[in-house]
Amino acid sequence: MNLHPLPEEIFGRAFRPLPQLVLPSDAESQKLFYEALERMIHSPAGKLGGDGVAVWALDQSYVHPDGARRESRIVYIEKYSGSIAYRWPRRHLRNLTTDDGSDGNPCDRDNLRKLADQDYNWSFYSRLVRALGPLRIWLATVEELDAVADTPHATAREWERHFNTVYRETYGCLPPKNRRL
Repeated sequence: MNLHPLPEEIFGRAFRPLPQLVLPSDAESQKLFYEALERMIHSPAGKLGGDGVAVWALDQSYVHPDGARRESRIVYIEKYSGSIAYRWPRRHLRNLTTDDGSDGNPCDRDNLRKLADQDYNWSFYSRLVRALGPLRIWLATVEELDAVADTPHATAREWERHFNTVYRETYGCLPPKNRRL
């Protein structure tokens, strides 16, 4: 499987993918999806320490339903403290395999942004990964980002805000799972 790097004009060169990934076949059931996420996030590479930023990305592009309606592979940009495994303990990974929704209201299942905003996580991720996967998580610590940056940032939160700002300027919106800068 070919490795498609993150867009360098937004993310630079510091990010590296976790060696494991979530294949389209892993999104056929909630159990398989959970096991694939657990293998990837709780791998030895996912447990390496440091504060940083994680970018969840697909191998194929989708078209944003809002903003500039441009193609993107980025699903989520998030900060983490300690490690990505610490950010996503196993008990929280289960939330990504449910469709509980945050408000209990019906949802337009054809709108990725609405699925993401209302926490219909299983519908959101399974649809994207089956159609456009695999799903990979790319990591960079604050130190790694600062080492290659023209303008260093002191914290993972500042880097997360920076990447979301540049992403929004480029695409006219945030990645589907991001709700704030």
